[in-house]
Amino acid sequence: MLTFTPFQCDHAEAAAQLHSSSFTRHWPIKDFQQYANDSNIYGVSAFKDRLLVGFILARKAQDEAEVLTIAVEYKYRRQGVGKELLKYILDLLLHNETKNVYLEASEDNHSAKALYKQVGFIRIGKRPGYYCTPTGKYKDAYLYNKKL
Repeated sequence: MLTFTPFQCDHAEAAAQLHSSSFTRHWPIKDFQQYANDSNIYGVSAFKDRLLVGFILARKAQDEAEVLTIAVEYKYRRQGVGKELLKYILDLLLHNETKNVYLEASEDNHSAKALYKQVGFIRIGKRPGYYCTPTGKYKDAYLYNKKL
């Protein structure tokens, strides 16, 4: 069974490792430690038997928020973990007077785009050439919004 808890500083090392295995651009542990201590950052961690299997971080400014990242351990993908993380963070942001949430996904991240649509996000634009792949190619970022 999964348990969901607020993202904390002691999750930083595991989060950095999970993020590194999920994305081309890696974030250092110190970034996750700073996020955990930033009052404008909202985060949720998902654990299975004390193992971090997913997390989500969002930054709130005024009545808007941006999902900075969401990552789920490979063997737990397509099992609803990402959807639950999104639901938790959206609920948390709603209860903290957020009206709009934004996020982005790479043009070729079909599972993320399907998840965002399923949770009610609407595609509102794109950033051409935003993501650089390990081979040096550039991919567009699709931008999404959800009104709470």
